[in-house]
Amino acid sequence: MEKKKNTLFFAVILGIFIIGNFVSSYSSNVLLKKILKRQKEMLKTQNRIKDRLISIISSAANKNYSEDYIKAVLQNQEELKRIISGLKSESVSYKTAKKSDSKIVVESPPEFDYTKVYNIPIAHSPVIGNKNAPVTFVVFLDFRCGYAAEYYPLMVAAAKEYSGEVNYVVKHFPLSQGEEAKSPSKAAFAAGKQGEYSQMVEALLKNRKNLNEKKYKEIAEQLGLDIEKFLKDYKNKDNKWEEFIKKDVELGKSIGVRGVPMFYINGLISRGRDIPGFKKDIDSILKGVKK
Repeated sequence: MEKKKNTLFFAVILGIFIIGNFVSSYSSNVLLKKILKRQKEMLKTQNRIKDRLISIISSAANKNYSEDYIKAVLQNQEELKRIISGLKSESVSYKTAKKSDSKIVVESPPEFDYTKVYNIPIAHSPVIGNKNAPVTFVVFLDFRCGYAAEYYPLMVAAAKEYSGEVNYVVKHFPLSQGEEAKSPSKAAFAAGKQGEYSQMVEALLKNRKNLNEKKYKEIAEQLGLDIEKFLKDYKNKDNKWEEFIKKDVELGKSIGVRGVPMFYINGLISRGRDIPGFKKDIDSILKGVKK
């Protein structure tokens, strides 16, 4: 019986240690709603087990417990460990999905529909390349996103291999709505007033870790822009740029953009993330267009 008591005591200690370690490790994290819901359920289970364990510990010296009773307690502990393990796995998966600079939190998103053709109006967005090209890339991006900085140049390189058959459009999808997040887009629009929109877009992505008004002015000088006009357009047309950004964000949300960069070719979601991948999608679209 002494051996059973010792087993029970160590089970109690193990349970308290596991619970304490989990709460300490994850209390500061912002988890998905479903994980929080499961955590609440876990805590209710924890409290029930804790009350039972406290009662057992307080009277263990004076009572004899059956083999079945001890097994039941241990099974409760194992169930609690399984719940904790599941929560940790879900949390790790969630963190892995957030490896980019993105701050958008998406809960259990549905799979993308790669067969659906989305209506994506060009509207206020400058078309880069041949405006009459049969293939149009539309990319939603945030200038501070590392993935956008990596994949956008590959899309551009792929598009340029098609001798005027492919153009592209940048839609602005800042992942937060503060002025700091939106200011690079405003700089791009201001540069566009002098015909240097695409050049500014590329320069902003290259300098994504150091974006501020001083840097925008420096880039504008490198591009040979009229600095006085650039700064005037950047600041005085703020309301106009705000409206453009708002429309792009609303459009993106309406067609399923959940993170950046997000690429569409003639309304179809592109899976491409390198030049061969983008070219494969372009070739598929061109084949259909030329039939």
